[in-house]
Amino acid sequence: MDKKKDGGPAFPSEFETEYGVRIKSQGMSLRVYAAIKLKVPDSDIDWLDEMIIKSRRNDIAVKAMQSLMTGTSYSHLKSKEEISEGSYRIADVIIKNT
Repeated sequence: MDKKKDGGPAFPSEFETEYGVRIKSQGMSLRVYAAIKLKVPDSDIDWLDEMIIKSRRNDIAVKAMQSLMTGTSYSHLKSKEEISEGSYRIADVIIKNT
């Protein structure tokens, strides 16, 4: 049997219900937890990796937007839409090159 190397459970727990039933929960794997926490799309779960990529893109765009709004190099951008679009273009370039 081939076992997947995912680091095992991140938050295993065991508890007893009010009816005396013992329940063991493995929770998410360490690999999934690390992918979420570190924002690295390497969880082996497609939908989760897509969410991580989207979250990274938003985080980078926010930082770019802060820079655009306070810096002088992009002072030609005037509207909120231009600043937003410019921020996401910067984020896309950064993600593409990492």
